[in-house]
Amino acid sequence: TTGSDGVLMIDGLKWGDYYLVETKAPKGYIKSDKKYDFTISAANDAGQELTLKLENEQIPASVVLTKYEALEDGTKNPANIPLDNAGYQLYDSNNNLLGTYMTDKDGKIYVEDLTFGTYYFKETIAAKGYEKYPNNIYFTIDGNHTDVALEVETTDTRLTGQVWMQKVDDIGQYVK
Repeated sequence: TTGSDGVLMIDGLKWGDYYLVETKAPKGYIKSDKKYDFTISAANDAGQELTLKLENEQIPASVVLTKYEALEDGTKNPANIPLDNAGYQLYDSNNNLLGTYMTDKDGKIYVEDLTFGTYYFKETIAAKGYEKYPNNIYFTIDGNHTDVALEVETTDTRLTGQVWMQKVDDIGQYVK
């Protein structure tokens, strides 16, 4: 078994032919079926460390962002009202733009085929009648998000309204 650093060390091997096979891949990776043959002998510098490199292919991961309504005081509406037509850009940890998305009728954005790492959504268009969320929404994708998407929630706050009234009399003159 490899350690948390991915290293396997086997000491005391006698001269001879050997092979290594992966029996279980780390969470979020595809198990390699490759057989890694190696020989310990005088010709191969017996007594020296032999390094083999095994590469695992990552299983694509995904995220679902859901946009909900927040009341005028900024608290999430307990009725869980989803907001459609909110626009977002997705960036990786190096600030590279990965895509542009709009929430659907259920307030959701689905993004698949992500590699492990840190990302963020930046809201670019608020849902109609709502204030744009001012902060970036950071999240981290890991091996736990290959079978089940990471779920991220955010809100947009209702915009408040205003009314202007002018009093006039029955002939159209302003009344104070």
